[in-house]
Amino acid sequence: MGAYAVVERGEEVLLTRLSRSIHRGRWTLPGGGVDFGERPVDAVVREAYEESGMHIRVTELLEVDSELTRFERDGQPVEWHPVRVLYRAEATGGALGVVEVGGSTDDARWWRRDELTEALVTPFAWRALCRPVR
Repeated sequence: MGAYAVVERGEEVLLTRLSRSIHRGRWTLPGGGVDFGERPVDAVVREAYEESGMHIRVTELLEVDSELTRFERDGQPVEWHPVRVLYRAEATGGALGVVEVGGSTDDARWWRRDELTEALVTPFAWRALCRPVR
């Protein structure tokens, strides 16, 4: 299970660049795996800091996302079924930059939504960012 956040600062959204996975080089929402015994809301706060250097405050649970994905790894077919808890959050401080060296991301930055394209971000991030605003 993973926990991710749409972190907003005015008209900008915080994204992190994947350094590995089938989406290497694409931008995604800050977040990641929930550790054993950890609450998803605590995991997203921890992951956002590790991946971006930003401290966040979760303001809303948006949805639980699930998808089936098929891809090849080392020439072998892989079926993957990620389940992700998606939150809305705001940045409360910190200094922009990846904290966890050797992790799954290698860059973090603020993007204006009008700068983003479907080819630039992961499919999950694109769906999350295109959600209707309530």
